[in-house]
Amino acid sequence: MSVTSNPRTSGEIPVQVYGMKRRMAATFVDGLIVFFLTGIVAFLLSILIMIGSSYGDKEDLPFNLIFAGVGVLISLLYYVGFWAKSGQTIAKDVLGIQIIGTNGSLPSVGKALLRYIGYIVSAVILSLGFLWIAFDDRRQGLHDKIAGTYVVDAGVAFAPGDNVRFYHADPDRDWLWLVIWAVIAIAAPAALLVSLWPLGGSVNRVITDFLRALV
Repeated sequence: MSVTSNPRTSGEIPVQVYGMKRRMAATFVDGLIVFFLTGIVAFLLSILIMIGSSYGDKEDLPFNLIFAGVGVLISLLYYVGFWAKSGQTIAKDVLGIQIIGTNGSLPSVGKALLRYIGYIVSAVILSLGFLWIAFDDRRQGLHDKIAGTYVVDAGVAFAPGDNVRFYHADPDRDWLWLVIWAVIAIAAPAALLVSLWPLGGSVNRVITDFLRALV
């Protein structure tokens, strides 16, 4: 299986692999969805914890830690669940792209979980694992390498042994998108951590005052 910029070679199955642009848009939208769901669940869980602790001790409600823990759980269920079910998250479905294994089939639960772990690895090394997408010949990030996956057009499938020719959706590499991704991927996690730390005390006070007003 080879990579080319010409998808029309006869006798071969053309498969378009996606790089930074569309994948960055999908990541941004999926991130907002996970963040929104996490906020709702963490807030409701915080209220339950506060009620269980007689809603009096602010130290019993570290909202920032609750938010972080819930966020990991929801993101795990969201990404692994959708990837294993259809190879598409909500955003990838809207954008018409999907994840497939290097063997051409949809990822299994195990492969989806391995890709999620690869996400974490890619992020902790200053997001270099994601940035590698722009340079890789088949537009694979480190998480794709770890799990053995490609990001392709929705509905694409092939079998092991098929004569597949990969071609790039972005053969010229748009460096502007690469710079934007670098800024977002490195700066956004740091900004989130900085904002969540003081947020815990504020949410504690809001919930405490709310519950005390009810009695």
